[in-house]
Amino acid sequence: MNKLSFGFASRDITPVYPLMTRGYSSRDHCSQGVAEPLSLAVWAVSSGDETVLLVSLDLIGIPMHVCARLYEILREATGIAYPNILISCTHTHFAPGLHASMFSDPEVALSEPDARFVADVEVKLVEAAGEALRKLAPATLESTRIDVPSILFNRRTVRADGRVVTNYLYPVDPTPWHFRPVDSQVTVLRVRDDRGIRGAWLNFGCHPVTGTDMVDDGHYRYSADYPYYLRRFLEDAWHCPTVFTLGAAGDAVPIDRRGDCRLRLGRVLADAAVLAERTYRPDAEAVLAAQVEHVYAETIVKTESEARQRFAAAREALIEARAQGDKAAIDHAAKAFSEASLHAYRGSLYPENRANIPVQFITIGQTVLVGLPFEVLSEIAMRLKAACPHAVLVSCAGGYQGYLPLAYEYERGGYEATADSTHFVPGTADRILEM
Repeated sequence: MNKLSFGFASRDITPVYPLMTRGYSSRDHCSQGVAEPLSLAVWAVSSGDETVLLVSLDLIGIPMHVCARLYEILREATGIAYPNILISCTHTHFAPGLHASMFSDPEVALSEPDARFVADVEVKLVEAAGEALRKLAPATLESTRIDVPSILFNRRTVRADGRVVTNYLYPVDPTPWHFRPVDSQVTVLRVRDDRGIRGAWLNFGCHPVTGTDMVDDGHYRYSADYPYYLRRFLEDAWHCPTVFTLGAAGDAVPIDRRGDCRLRLGRVLADAAVLAERTYRPDAEAVLAAQVEHVYAETIVKTESEARQRFAAAREALIEARAQGDKAAIDHAAKAFSEASLHAYRGSLYPENRANIPVQFITIGQTVLVGLPFEVLSEIAMRLKAACPHAVLVSCAGGYQGYLPLAYEYERGGYEATADSTHFVPGTADRILEM
C-alpha cells in the first residue's frame, strides 16, 4: 500500500498585551488576561506529487481578503499555493482578530486589527508551515466517526407552529421546543507508523462559546475555549500533536456553558476519540487532491460609497445623545448607529455588493474536507453527508463571511437567518449544496 507523508507543527499565538477580542459586539474594553492559551497548527500532507497545508487557528474567523494575503505569504515561503492551502479557524469567541470588527459601543465602534498581533501570527504561521514540511514522513492514515450526543443542541429552537426563536442558552423548560437538527458526529483522522500514533485531526460542530457566565473571568480573557482541552487531553493520551477544525456549528451550541464546562466538553470529546480505538480503520488508498469551485452571490445588504461617512456621523450623534442623557434621543441614535455600522462594515467587505464564494475540496485518502467560509448551519452538514458519506464540512474555512442558512430558514425567523447575520441573498446555501 502506498503511503502519504505527514508532518505537524504548532505555535502559541497568545498576545502578551491587552487587545479587543472578537465574538461579542457588546464588549467595551480590551482583554484582561489569559484563561486558556491560543495557538495555530499546521498539518502538512504530501503524496510526492501533491502537497497540501491544513491550517487551524484559534481565532473567530479570517475574512476572504485576509486569507488571500496569508495564501500569498505561505506561497512565497513554501512554494505551496492555494487551493492546496486550507486556512480554518476554531471560532473561539475569546481571541483577537486579523480583521476589523464593529462593536456596539460607539466609543469603541470600529476596531482595527492590532499590527503587532497580525505580524506575530504571520511570522509563526510561516514558521509552523516550514516545520511541518520538514517533518514530513510516511505513515498510514486511519479514520473513524463517533456520535457524541447530549452535549449540544440546536439553538434555532422550533415552536409548535413551526416558527424559530433563537435560544442562546438551553431553556429552563425545554418542553415547548424542538432542538434538532445537530450534527453530533466527531470525525477523527489520525496518522500511525511503526512507532505509534504520530498526529491527529478532529472535526466537530459545536460553537466555542463556553464560560461566559463568569463575565470578569471569562468574557474579557483570552481563551481557545473547549478545543484547547480537547487537544490537551488527546495529546496526553496519544502523545502526539492534535489539530481541531470546526464543523457545522452555526446553530449548534453547548447545552451547558457554565463554569468549567470548557474542560468537560474537551475531555468528553477526547475520551470519545480514545475509547473508539477498535473502530479506527486504515484508508485503502493514498489519495491527495485539492480543488476549489466558486459560487457567485449578491449581498443581502446593499451598501453605498457614502456608508463610511454615514457611520462616522451616526457614531458622533450617539455619543452626543448619551452625553445629553435624553433616553428617546439615545434610542433613536443607537438604532441609526447600528444600521450605519452594518452598512459600513459590509461595504468594506463587498464594495461592489457581490462576491465569488470559494468552496474548497481537500481529498485525503477516503475523506473529503469541504471548506466553506461561513458559520454553517447543521442541516447543511447533514445533507452533505447524506449525499457524500465521506465528506466532512469545515466551517470558517477560506473566509469568515457570516452565517449560511438554507433559503427556507428566512421565513421561519431566528437570528441566524436575518440580514444582520447573513451576508448573501437567500438561496446561496442551496446553490452551494447543488454543486
